[in-house]
Amino acid sequence: MTYEEMGNPNGKTMMLLPGTCCDWQTNFGKVIPRLAEKYHLICVNYNGFDGGKDIFPDMITVTEKIERYIKDTHGGRVDGAIGSSLGSSFVGQLVQRENVHIDHAIFGSPESIKNEYYTDLLTYLKEDINVEHTKAHFIYTNKM
Repeated sequence: MTYEEMGNPNGKTMMLLPGTCCDWQTNFGKVIPRLAEKYHLICVNYNGFDGGKDIFPDMITVTEKIERYIKDTHGGRVDGAIGSSLGSSFVGQLVQRENVHIDHAIFGSPESIKNEYYTDLLTYLKEDINVEHTKAHFIYTNKM
């Protein structure tokens, strides 16, 4: 996995988690310049989609790697995390597991919450997740 940090070093920290078979450059490339003006960005590429030889292992292994990175480099906390498609499943896992803290969990462009977690490797999420000081935001689109 790769992590690239960029943007405003004094801004709030936002983690960008791309969708299935995408890297962050493909998923978020057009909005990076504008986001980087205001936010300190952590752009993530998963094994199997990062140009390396490793394959994508499974949701929990990748979630654990993301948690470790947040703990090791950001004291276990980020101001926000936005996930697109598969990335939304990671956002859900990060919030539910409560091993790191995210102030704003942003779920980008899922067709429906049910479909999102079903299609992304049958990722299980509990019902009624309530983490103190975390707000969930859902962005839906009709056309990409």
